[in-house]
Amino acid sequence: MADTKIIVIPDGKICDYIDGKIIIECKKETVDARNAKDGIAQLQSYMSVCPNCEWGMWTNSIQKFVFRKEVDASGNITFMEYNDIPSADGNLDEVNRPSRTSLKNTYDDNLLFVFKTCHNHIYVNDGLQKQPAFFELLKVIFCKIEDERNIPNPLEFYTTSDERSDPDGQLTVRNRIGKIFERVKKRHGKIFDANDEIKLSPRSLAYIVSEFQRYSLLNTRIDIKGKAYEEIVGANLRGEFFTSLNDSSLRGVV
Repeated sequence: MADTKIIVIPDGKICDYIDGKIIIECKKETVDARNAKDGIAQLQSYMSVCPNCEWGMWTNSIQKFVFRKEVDASGNITFMEYNDIPSADGNLDEVNRPSRTSLKNTYDDNLLFVFKTCHNHIYVNDGLQKQPAFFELLKVIFCKIEDERNIPNPLEFYTTSDERSDPDGQLTVRNRIGKIFERVKKRHGKIFDANDEIKLSPRSLAYIVSEFQRYSLLNTRIDIKGKAYEEIVGANLRGEFFTSLNDSSLRGVV
């Protein structure tokens, strides 16, 4: 994919860079988000000089970052990382904590993008190799499905943008997801040991939760565990792995 810039203009405004409300930077997979010229810094520089721009997204198809620009009374600009850009009506509630009715069905492209972004984040921030990274992601997937099954209680598998951006908030997310994982271990004792824990850093866990929270995994027809394994570890090892894991114990779960 060639580098592309998308500018979202509010209704009633002329198609002009100055009127842009949202700027989206789409880069090639080889471009690193930390690159001073083409990474996040480039997006933030565009947002800074565009007076009406409030939101920005940077992606290279394996990573995604969303920022909201805030300007104080002295004109100082700060950028806060968010889970996603708001809906067309500007509502941020579903971005921060989805409801059961707002969950979206997953499709192959959606899921592969999420797996790519999550795997890259785990590798960069936790340093886990492919197989351990998959096991940690599998725990989070089970937590997501367990939370969707916990009807009629409100969803607990979520992170707000404030939590995701703050170390204390990330710990809150870890504790919240940890409680779900306790239920997962009781339900799936043949898969997880009683003393198993999610070993991802609080920062990585909050990021992964933010990527999955908008989707319904329970209602998808996609083989979630298989897709995740193919994306992270490789399709050539998938059959051997699930045979050794006893795939029948996972049947009907994902």
